[in-house]
Amino acid sequence: MPASPTSRRQSIRRERPLAALRKWRTHRLLRVVAPAGFGKSTLGAQWFQQLADLPDSERPARAWVALDRTADAPEVFLHRLADALRADFPDASAAVA
Repeated sequence: MPASPTSRRQSIRRERPLAALRKWRTHRLLRVVAPAGFGKSTLGAQWFQQLADLPDSERPARAWVALDRTADAPEVFLHRLADALRADFPDASAAVA
């Protein structure tokens, strides 16, 4: 299972998209979609870093799912999604098993 990306020091902070992501409390699900090379991983890393600074009681659930051509099969996608969710909800494994 791939870990969520880490932000590099020399990365450009994308303040406008980060500001939009800060409104996470008004959404149940956020999905970031853009072509390759548009900074999705960098944005995600910066946002995850901001969330990590929040107290546990305020931090939303989050999962990083890396997809490629092999994820076209539903069972592959669901397996990767389950792995990503287990990273943030280790206790959920017993309920799924």
